[in-house]
Amino acid sequence: MEDLLRQALARHQAKLDENQIEARLGTYQGCPFLKLDKSCWHNRGEVEVPGEIFFSIWLDENDRLTYNIHAFKLRHLTAYKLQSRKFAADFRNRLQSKLENWPNVSVAHGPLTLMQGWIKDESQIDNLITEFISIHHIIDKLLEENKK
Repeated sequence: MEDLLRQALARHQAKLDENQIEARLGTYQGCPFLKLDKSCWHNRGEVEVPGEIFFSIWLDENDRLTYNIHAFKLRHLTAYKLQSRKFAADFRNRLQSKLENWPNVSVAHGPLTLMQGWIKDESQIDNLITEFISIHHIIDKLLEENKK
């Protein structure tokens, strides 16, 4: 699975670079993942500070391909004044017209998981990356509106 994620990433790298979207491949608890975010969506630097927003695709413990957009400890994002529940509601409202493009998606989660779904097979990985690229600006705009 890690090879499939790596190949999908390679196919989209130019578009990701064009949109300043960073990608990381790895494993978490033995499950391979692809994680996409932007530098303004986290506090990474010399000292790791909590707070980040990211999109991920992973093979879960049941061998199902799962994806989500996660917003972790938003109040700690130092450049913004954010309230997690308001951010989640605003994101979901703006995403509403695009939900039909996301297979098996749900937005019925707490503020930590902005959206989550799953795909039937690896042939849909490219579609997920393409869809994420098409909606990442929603997060950018919400952050811009909440700059300190």
